[in-house]
Amino acid sequence: MNAIKLVILPGLLMLSACSKTFFVDVKKPADNTIAFCFYSDANRTTQVVKTITRLSVLEEQKSGDWVPVWEINGPMTQACVDYGTASNEIQVKVPATTLITGKHYRVAATDDNSPVGYGTLNFSLHADGTPYMDSN
Repeated sequence: MNAIKLVILPGLLMLSACSKTFFVDVKKPADNTIAFCFYSDANRTTQVVKTITRLSVLEEQKSGDWVPVWEINGPMTQACVDYGTASNEIQVKVPATTLITGKHYRVAATDDNSPVGYGTLNFSLHADGTPYMDSN
């Protein structure tokens, strides 16, 4: 039994070292855009510039499936990415659609760090269009 634990434990340690997490927050600045900003801590107090290689916004369907409503591929080096906007260097995989109050969304971002980093966040919109973190 102990031999099995020793074999499994190094495998688990190796897998946990394969990625690095960063944190995403959703905001609505004064210009009324929806912005996804990147942070180094779970409390979202230390904003960081990330080189994002892929960013997807997904909408939850009644079936429980998640369907992309905007997806872009970078690289793009920024502290925040505005929903629906992309420079000429960015490949738009799925054009942005209008976000709807009452729907559940998920943003997923990948960076170019070694090891590769990931950040996700579920969110919804209040009636006035202001986003908030959603536990769904």
